[in-house]
Amino acid sequence: GRAELWVGRGSFVESFPLFGYELRDYEALFEEKLALLLKIREEEKVFWPGGRFTKPIPGLGVYPRPKQNPLPLWVAAGGSPESAVRAGRLGLPLVLGIIAGSPKRFLPFVELYRKTAREHGHTPRLALAAHGFLAEDDEEAFRLALPAFLRVMNKIGRERGWRPLTPEYFAWSRTLEGADFIGDPERVAEKVLYWHELFRPERLLLQLSVGTLPHARVLRAIELLGTEQERSEARANKILLRTGVFVALAIAIHNFPEGLATFLLVLDDPEIGIALAIAVALHNIPEGIAVSVPVYYATKSKAK
Repeated sequence: GRAELWVGRGSFVESFPLFGYELRDYEALFEEKLALLLKIREEEKVFWPGGRFTKPIPGLGVYPRPKQNPLPLWVAAGGSPESAVRAGRLGLPLVLGIIAGSPKRFLPFVELYRKTAREHGHTPRLALAAHGFLAEDDEEAFRLALPAFLRVMNKIGRERGWRPLTPEYFAWSRTLEGADFIGDPERVAEKVLYWHELFRPERLLLQLSVGTLPHARVLRAIELLGTEQERSEARANKILLRTGVFVALAIAIHNFPEGLATFLLVLDDPEIGIALAIAVALHNIPEGIAVSVPVYYATKSKAK
């Protein structure tokens, strides 16, 4: 009951002639087959008139049916505006693969998807996918991942005419402004939070790893991602909670003379005193927000 489908047009187009398709039909082919897939997902007995790339289906069933109803289906995209508009128009969640360059260049793509979804009465849902590798030591993670990543990416690049990736590029790519999540748990956790601030996705998926690495190292990277990342998030939440508490104490001390001044003024001149009390109350609203926001994000509890 946990299966999901990611569907996309695909960046590897070498398979088109193997199936008798023309690359110029790239867009129309995916549009028609996605429509058929949605039909199969929605109806047990499928009536399909057929089209340019599909055969008619005269009320036939497709079995076994998935446990989920409907089967979760995401549009997987790499940054083309057509994919953003299609996913938004159909009300499908979008998973965006960011595997090179600066993540900030994808912000207009995400905004286009969200805008299109809302214009068609849908609630946008976004996930992000990227490459990554973790080790206990930050430099060791870089040293282990570097040759494997470059070997695979440059092999693909030679086939497609890309500029070769260099160790200098790979070092930059694991910074906050790059696309790869390579390093110790603290570095990766910082980058996860940075991407969350940029995109506000509901999930982030990391492929561990690219290229061939020792199996034990990959297993350890998965373990670190699941355990140390959780500890890093717990530490961050403690800092947020401590910040909220200290801000609350500081504001409480700050408010004591305000309250005393308001009280004495009401005794001397009630009209002016009441006006001052109202002004102080309005002034306290942003102070309350400054206290409550870090506490809420640290505890996820509205009551606290």
